[in-house]
Formats: sequence, structure tokens, C-alpha cells
Amino acid sequence: MYGPKPVHLSPLSLAEVRTVVGCTLRVLADSTRTVDIMVGEELTARSQLRYLRENGIFETEDGTALLRDKPSFVHVDLQELMRLPEHTLGGRLARFHRTNGLTASVYHQPTQFVTNPQDAYLMQRIRHCHDVWHVLTGLGVQGHEEILLHAFSLAQTGLPSSMVLGILGSLKHMILELRLKTLCLGMYEAYRMGARCEPLLAVYWERYFEQPLEDIRLRYGIGTLSHYS
Repeated sequence: MYGPKPVHLSPLSLAEVRTVVGCTLRVLADSTRTVDIMVGEELTARSQLRYLRENGIFETEDGTALLRDKPSFVHVDLQELMRLPEHTLGGRLARFHRTNGLTASVYHQPTQFVTNPQDAYLMQRIRHCHDVWHVLTGLGVQGHEEILLHAFSLAQTGLPSSMVLGILGSLKHMILELRLKTLCLGMYEAYRMGARCEPLLAVYWERYFEQPLEDIRLRYGIGTLSHYS
């Protein structure tokens, strides 16, 4: 279960290829087009989701409970989390949302192209945990920071979309923005960290909102990448 996840490409129809290419071009022009990212992500993720579900990642106490209970961040009350101390996971997550002007609307986005119910839930869970991974790694929401998180996520999930966004996003947000240190060192460090820490997809984060963030980082072997912010 440890180590980088291999990437499995999903077979696509010609129409789906056109959709993915269109989404990719629009995201390159405007990296805030979240819905386009989600569509491309789903269409290319189907084989990878099946691999993740079938290869032991969820054979833990947390993972078994996660697939049984199917918790959703749709039901997380960010205002309630704001009452937690800032050093807790939940408190930091709520402040991450407030500081960056984020809303919970992304949590309500349905899956459209993944038909297997368990895989559809896993796709949603990956989306929902994206902001948790931001908090764990200490990365913000600037373009280059999102690309670093995709490098981390690629090692954790093997999603083809993270690989594509990592490559194309590096061109836009690192080479063209002259962030060469981030490109040469940050991408490697982010990917290596994602490969070395414990699998995070199977963590039942809702159980740990009240725990200190540093304790959680230590438990799962996560460092911070905030020095590339």
C-alpha cells in the first residue's frame, strides 16, 4: 500500500477524448475552472478508481468504516469547526476556507461519469479531501501551490488528471512564472512525500477534526511544503 500508486488509464470514446481535451484547454487558460477539472478528472479516473478500491488501501479499520459509513463533507459544518482551536485539524480547515474565500459548494458537485457506486463515492471522497490535504501539506491556493499538491496527490492516488495537471501546470505556473526552484526541487519533494507517507484516502478525517494538526502529520508521516508558498 505504501509507495507511489501506478497510473491506470481509462479507455475513452472519441467524444470523451474531445471533452477531456476541451476541459484541459479551458483549464490551461483559466486554472480556476473547477467544473472542467472535475469533468476531465472523472472521465480519466475510472480505471484508477477501481484499482484503488481493489488493491488493499481500504483494508484498515478507518478504511473499512469509511466504505461502510460513506461520510460526506457535505454534512461538515464549517462554522462549527471555526469554534475549534486553530491548531486542530478541523480548526485549521475552517480557517483555510475562510482565509481563501472558499465555499462548500464543491462538496455538492455530483459525479457524472462514474457509474459504479463505490467508485463514485471514492471520486467524491478524493475531491472532498483535497482541502484537507492542502492543510496537511501547508500549501495555499496559488497556481504553483495547486500544482505541488497535484504532485503529492499523484503519488497518493495515481489519478491521470493529477499527472496531466502537474505537467501542464508546471509549464504555466513554474516555468513561465520563473519558479525554477519550485519546479526542480518542490515537485520532487511533493511527489516523494506523497509516496512515503501513509495512504490518506482511507483516513476517516471526520474522526480527527478535534486532534492537533501536528499530531496527525506525525502519525501519517506528512511534512509541510509551505516553504514553496
